[in-house]
Amino acid sequence: LPTAPANAKTALQFNVGFWADQGETLEKRFTAWAAQ
Repeated sequence: LPTAPANAKTALQFNVGFWADQGETLEKRFTAWAAQ
């Protein structure tokens, strides 16, 4: 299972602080790119 402790060691980490700081800017950039 993806949530098994053994698998958590190699799982990608989700950085909440990064998304709190950069999420809005990245969403705007992505939306502009997707609209092209």
